[in-house]
Amino acid sequence: MYRRSGDCPARPGGVRVFATLSLGSRHRVLSITEAAALAIKNITASIPDVQGVRLEAEAPLSPNGSTPHYVIAVSAASEPAERDQVIDEHGAHVYVEAPLADYLHDKVLDVRIDEDGAAFMLSERA
Repeated sequence: MYRRSGDCPARPGGVRVFATLSLGSRHRVLSITEAAALAIKNITASIPDVQGVRLEAEAPLSPNGSTPHYVIAVSAASEPAERDQVIDEHGAHVYVEAPLADYLHDKVLDVRIDEDGAAFMLSERA
């Protein structure tokens, strides 16, 4: 289950994105589409000292006592945190918070561009 919330607060660099993520099994790493990579490169080119984006778990959600989900925040970042997983794909750099990396193994990071800007989305890998 993934969703973008239009009323989420702006993150550093003006990136406003949240998704819910159901916990899953481990092993592979997050994939990045070419469109998402281009959006990330546009972000890094427009903000001084920013080298990529960081994905981190914001707040756990458990609607109606169901399987735990997390709100995932995407923010501009100058470098990865000490234990972040670094993903370099299509020339873009994505830093994934260490505890979250295991749960993104079967996901793809994509982007939708509209009048409000870039909206990153997570989906299941095909």
